[in-house]
Amino acid sequence: DSSEAGMSVTMSGVGFMQNVLTYGTVVNVGGSLSIDKGRFNGNEIRIGDIAVMESGELFISNSCFDESASMVPGTIFIDDTSFLQENVNTFGFDNTDGGFDNGLSCTDIFIVAVGSDCSTGANCNGTCTTFTSKTCPLDVASLPTITPGGTDEVVGGGTDKKDTPSTEYARSKNSQDKPSVVPVVVAVLVCSFIVFGLGFIIFKRKRKKPASESAFQGDLAEVDVEDSL
Repeated sequence: DSSEAGMSVTMSGVGFMQNVLTYGTVVNVGGSLSIDKGRFNGNEIRIGDIAVMESGELFISNSCFDESASMVPGTIFIDDTSFLQENVNTFGFDNTDGGFDNGLSCTDIFIVAVGSDCSTGANCNGTCTTFTSKTCPLDVASLPTITPGGTDEVVGGGTDKKDTPSTEYARSKNSQDKPSVVPVVVAVLVCSFIVFGLGFIIFKRKRKKPASESAFQGDLAEVDVEDSL
């Protein structure tokens, strides 16, 4: 079938950044092009970051376009003989186009209308198809997700895992957290005074004999003297 693309190219995990080119950063002429997880950043081109021409077809997914500048409408440009077969999870931000005199402008995906000529802008018409995602899927996929068990897992097919020890929260100490020794010293001194005081009182009572006991001993002495006489 002569209508089928003559060549097929698949790209995954590619990046095209800060290029200044005459046509597109990636140009597909009559072939089948598939791009997944592509990042296009800061490119200056005449005909889009991706240009599809002469019965070519494009499958684009999980890709991001930002700060690219194109002369013709469309960060992705598809001429009137070519086809956008897939547009899944694509994101664009801060892209610009030169704009033509008729005011036509598109910073997403521009599909040229049949019979239109966008080489000069004199007769350029078409449809602007928007990117489908509100955020860049590549940026979201690169963020780590903390999972239970102290494991860092990279979301989006990554296999790099690193065990991290789980630690209990400990409040940092300050001057109010330091134990005070003053109450302890005071308590020890009070107890010592009480103990020594009680001991002194008991000792004094043992040394001091009762008056009745002394009189009784005196009477016994007199009796002994009379008996001896």
